[in-house]
Amino acid sequence: MYALLPVHILTFFSTNIQIKPHAQRFKGEYAHKDRVSHHVLRLAYCRTEDLRRWFLAQECELFKHKFTEQLSDVKVRFMHDNGLPYELMTEAQYAEMHDALLAVAQSRCDFG
Repeated sequence: MYALLPVHILTFFSTNIQIKPHAQRFKGEYAHKDRVSHHVLRLAYCRTEDLRRWFLAQECELFKHKFTEQLSDVKVRFMHDNGLPYELMTEAQYAEMHDALLAVAQSRCDFG
């Protein structure tokens, strides 16, 4: 049952919050709906430690989905604005680290 919930969450958000890829998402009505839904779900899913862990994992998956949909310049700006060091890789560096990068990209958040 839990395996299907991320799909339901993404469907809910895309239907009710109208996620628009490559748009400035955190402005206006969308930002308000995003914050309200986050806090409502946080209240609902933080009653127990197991629910809290599940909720954090879902939030992580949703963030990964939203971040992946962004254009490169938006990703770079996000990392800069949040003090995350970022440096473009050369093709050679990418080839050398390909397997490790793939493993990270396919990983799931684990808050246990």
